[in-house]
Amino acid sequence: MHRIAAKQAKEMVIGDYFGDNSLRGWTPIDRIKVSRYARRGRRLAAAQNIGWGTHGLATPAAMVRGWMLSPEHRQIMLTGAYRDIGVGVAPAAPASLTGGAPGATYTVEFAARG
Repeated sequence: MHRIAAKQAKEMVIGDYFGDNSLRGWTPIDRIKVSRYARRGRRLAAAQNIGWGTHGLATPAAMVRGWMLSPEHRQIMLTGAYRDIGVGVAPAAPASLTGGAPGATYTVEFAARG
């Protein structure tokens, strides 16, 4: 799942957008369903958190803090049913959002299979 997360983070920077879906329209669950991860289970549950920041807000600690302050993101992170995680980081942020400031883009995939 780390590859899935890393690819989404990188795609957002290269494609200069910010969103859960890929440029081809694939949702987070779509990307996981076609991965090796999903082949070992009959059922699949998944969620995703994405984020970007510049300067001091681009650190992993700042990103997690921001997600914990967001009820929707916090709920995903604290859902006990998710057993696996994939983390991806791109060492830049979408230029249209940052005005060219240095930053980072994060994608975290949460999943469970049964």
